[in-house]
Amino acid sequence: MLINKDFKKFIYQAIISYILVILTSLICLNLFELKEKNCFIISIIVSFFYNFLFSVKITFNASLNLKNFINYIIFTLIFRTIEYFIFILIINNSDNNYFLIVTLVLIISFLMKFITLRTIYKKK
Repeated sequence: MLINKDFKKFIYQAIISYILVILTSLICLNLFELKEKNCFIISIIVSFFYNFLFSVKITFNASLNLKNFINYIIFTLIFRTIEYFIFILIINNSDNNYFLIVTLVLIISFLMKFITLRTIYKKK
């Protein structure tokens, strides 16, 4: 399977986003002593802003405009809601480590996001 440039950029974005989610979670858990469920919500909100800028501008080389922002908000609400419900389902039914569960959830959604975003921001 050939990996195109968009997919490579999306992989880099996902790695940075993952690190951002983990760091945000660590700060929320250790510094502010929040519950894991709240930490995950905060971390995905923080990663939204990074992901929008990186996805639209760098990965798919689209313009930063209101239409793309609205598309990204809709996309994000759908995928982050799915991710959160998967997270809740796993964490409520498992004794596994929080960070292992977060990693699993983010891996599950990774390919679906790329295919969806590529369709939304298809280069013309």
